[in-house]
Amino acid sequence: MFNSLSQHQQQFFNKTRQRIYFRDQGRKLTWANQSFLADIGVETSAQPFGTTLNEIVLEDAVADILAEVEDATYESRDSQTRTQLRCSIGSSSVAVSVECNPVHSEDGTFEGIVGHYSIEDVCNYLGYEKILIDSLMKNTQDFIYFKDRTSKFTRVSDSMIQRLGAKDMEGLIGKSDFDFWDFDCAQGFFEDEQKIIATREPMYGRCEEEVRSDGISTWAISSKMPLFDEEGNVIGTFGISKDITDLKQTELKLEETHKQLIEASRQAGMAEIATNVIHNVGNVLNSINVSIAMGRDLIRNQNVVNLRKAAQLLEENVDTSGFLLNDPKGKVLPGFIKLSAETLENTQQKLLDEFDNLRKHLDHIKTVISMQQEYAGAKHILEHLNIASLVEDAIQIGEGTLQRSGVKVIKQYKQDIEADVEKHKVLQILINLIRNAKHACEDTNDRRQKEITITIDTPAEDFFTIEISDNGVGINPKHLTSIFNHGFTTKDKGKGFGLHSSANTAKEMGGSLIATSAGLGSGASFVLTLPVKPKERKHYEPTQSISDSVADEQLPAEVTAAIQSATTSDDAPATPLAQMQ
Repeated sequence: MFNSLSQHQQQFFNKTRQRIYFRDQGRKLTWANQSFLADIGVETSAQPFGTTLNEIVLEDAVADILAEVEDATYESRDSQTRTQLRCSIGSSSVAVSVECNPVHSEDGTFEGIVGHYSIEDVCNYLGYEKILIDSLMKNTQDFIYFKDRTSKFTRVSDSMIQRLGAKDMEGLIGKSDFDFWDFDCAQGFFEDEQKIIATREPMYGRCEEEVRSDGISTWAISSKMPLFDEEGNVIGTFGISKDITDLKQTELKLEETHKQLIEASRQAGMAEIATNVIHNVGNVLNSINVSIAMGRDLIRNQNVVNLRKAAQLLEENVDTSGFLLNDPKGKVLPGFIKLSAETLENTQQKLLDEFDNLRKHLDHIKTVISMQQEYAGAKHILEHLNIASLVEDAIQIGEGTLQRSGVKVIKQYKQDIEADVEKHKVLQILINLIRNAKHACEDTNDRRQKEITITIDTPAEDFFTIEISDNGVGINPKHLTSIFNHGFTTKDKGKGFGLHSSANTAKEMGGSLIATSAGLGSGASFVLTLPVKPKERKHYEPTQSISDSVADEQLPAEVTAAIQSATTSDDAPATPLAQMQ
């Protein structure tokens, strides 16, 4: 085993202060370097070869350590290490470190061990450790301290001296926290340290407010630990802390800023809800005004004066039996009364219809306000409805304004489509889109018949679409990606909220709203896509940016493809679905 060492290796081994030796399977010494030979008092390397550990002269304490480590290596055939074991050689206290490793042949056969150990004078060893600890205590920016069992300082870092305002180390030794900190603060430190001494358990990462006796407050993160002697007795405590006052002040400022942002967000949310209510209620109020105006015109145009005259004639001739038969005025009176009755009946029915519309308008207003009140609670009330009937309700709400503007509504429905929807939210979107289409038709100079085409379809099994197209002024291609942004409008008196709100609402219901147009003068189409049976979803905040609000992340690929195919052509750009995500 030793023969495998080269001459250079042997020279190196002989010059190191480490004691190095080899033993065979029988635990007999086969080679040792000069340091090992000097320990056993042998001058020539040949004398001890073939001897066991028990047969050589070695200090008993060192021999016992070597024997324990060698035995463990022979038994386990694994490396064994022991470091800084304290023992005495004569009057000197030393620290012994030992390592033994198994040696195997090329075919893996165990051949013995190679061991090496070092012996250091404890005083020299501790002198080096003192240099290390002094350097640390002098240069660290953290605050390090050692205390006895009564929580009085025994050693501190230079940074701790400066922190406590002492002149030097002597100004701290023997003093306690009560000499530097506010009483309540010092009492807390004292109780922590006494608990550590009693339980022998450390405290790590404590964030503490430190209040000096002059009232100045700072913050630190501290770790405090028990201090043991060589026999395991608790002789005090030691700790290290780092000043985090700046960090804590920043944290407090961030917390205050966070509160302010929450308040600002709450106010912004209230403002948006108010805007939403005003906008959507305003649409319905416009229809209410039209219904009221129509009712007023119907009443004003009634021939009430002539009916009063007929009643007067009857009253004047009530005693003349031949008046209705012979008098020219009397002869026409029954026919006039009959015609008046029919007119009144017709007017009555029209007024009843208008009042029914008014009731629906007011019901929608109530629902719009109720929806906004429930928005924060994320309540989603689904109704199973026929989609064609829902679209008809939206048309009827704006029917009066459509008629007065001369706009014809063309309906292309799949009548059998039914879905679970939030009725008034969908109505809100449809009213906005129909109203916008009407305005687009009114703003065009084209003499053609003004038309709005409403198409209901199912491009995929799980989704349905409602497309509202017009032949109005169209949309400038550069505006297609902006029309859903909050505040964007091309109208002189527009608020830029209707499409933004509609897109948000569509997204909140798990669908999307997209726009297409071939350009100015070519009309526009808006396609609302919604699921037939909405999935359970998290609450959607309506104040999100439009880049999120019109995204259709829940739509399958076939739906997106069908919408794009149905609403775009080579010369009709669309608001890209991918761009909206």
